[in-house]
Amino acid sequence: MKVIKFLTVFLTISILAIGLTSTSACSAAEPEAIEEAEEEQPAVVEEPEIVEEPVETEPIDEPEAEEAEEITAEGHPELVWSYNHENSINSMDVDPDGEILAVGEFKVSYMHILPNGDLIDVIIHEHAVEDLEFSLDGAILGAGQGYHGILLTDLDSGEEYMTLEHGHNSRLAFAPDGKHIATGDRNGIIWLWNISDGELLAELEEPEIKDKAIQNQWILDINYHPSGNIL
Repeated sequence: MKVIKFLTVFLTISILAIGLTSTSACSAAEPEAIEEAEEEQPAVVEEPEIVEEPVETEPIDEPEAEEAEEITAEGHPELVWSYNHENSINSMDVDPDGEILAVGEFKVSYMHILPNGDLIDVIIHEHAVEDLEFSLDGAILGAGQGYHGILLTDLDSGEEYMTLEHGHNSRLAFAPDGKHIATGDRNGIIWLWNISDGELLAELEEPEIKDKAIQNQWILDINYHPSGNIL
């Protein structure tokens, strides 16, 4: 009986030991299974690539550099128009709008339309027109004559606006303010005038020029600085 009890106890202990061993083994194996499960990544489904077909565009015509150079090389000046005048041309000027060309000759000025050369007006003078200039507003044409000073013509009416009597071989320049005009002649003197009433404002003379021979006294041209402060 003792032997049977001993065997029974021994078998019980063995069974418990085996049970515990199995439990321990299962417990130890479960984390590995979990870890493996964690390491497993979901399957990636590869989507088919969408191939974009090229869009057809119309070619843009761009000028070639060589063609541009050829055009530049061929751009020679061309004669726009010509007009046969009876006498030698002494002076010319273009109005501020770039539309009218004034041509001065002996005792006459011709007015041409600049783009086509059509003659639109003739102004009679007392002597050769050696200098011409339009006022800044284009309303007055000033003519420096060989004799009898400066003739100012009102272009709207075609009538004489004013004559500034001084010297021979006269030259002129309108001031940028549109209110004054400067004139000079072969005596080396410059006069400043009011355009509105012809009042003489100042007389400018260089002493070193005064004693020279007349051919060395001539004022051949007059011009204002754009500021109007220098003549």
